[in-house]
Amino acid sequence: MTTNPHQNQEAKQEHRYFLVRCEMLNRSGERSVRYVEHQNFRLWQYLMANKHHLQVDRASLCLWLTEAEWQQQPGYFKAAGNNEAVTLLRFELFDAANAIHDRIQRFAASNLAQQLQARLLQRVPQQTQELADFAATLIAGWAIVQQPEADLTTLGQALSVDELLPEG
Repeated sequence: MTTNPHQNQEAKQEHRYFLVRCEMLNRSGERSVRYVEHQNFRLWQYLMANKHHLQVDRASLCLWLTEAEWQQQPGYFKAAGNNEAVTLLRFELFDAANAIHDRIQRFAASNLAQQLQARLLQRVPQQTQELADFAATLIAGWAIVQQPEADLTTLGQALSVDELLPEG
């Protein structure tokens, strides 16, 4: 595994992400918090419920931005909503045989990010981790959580073709 030598430059160029902050309940009633990219929320919610038997109890929309961007105007961002330290975990591999760049990313509370990264790397073969074309990167950031809670019945619904294409 290599570390990305351009990590600081990339962090400055990183764009913002719309996330859903989810409070989860497991079968034992224990709570945990997950951060999911907004466009993946519906599928992710379905998988959590049907494969892992986890229920989304509460959800709020939030905007994620890098630590570098947040530091430029911390007062402004603090006033915009509750701020939570959230890290972007990114795993990248360039597949030379197929000439594609593959990227997987997750978001986690910053105090859990290194632990989650270690758990996820256990699933990546050691020979892959040692490739020069493999990178596992942590990018510190903040989630600005909006209030009130989002409506779980409408959150993450995809646009239909009818909504995208006007009649006529």
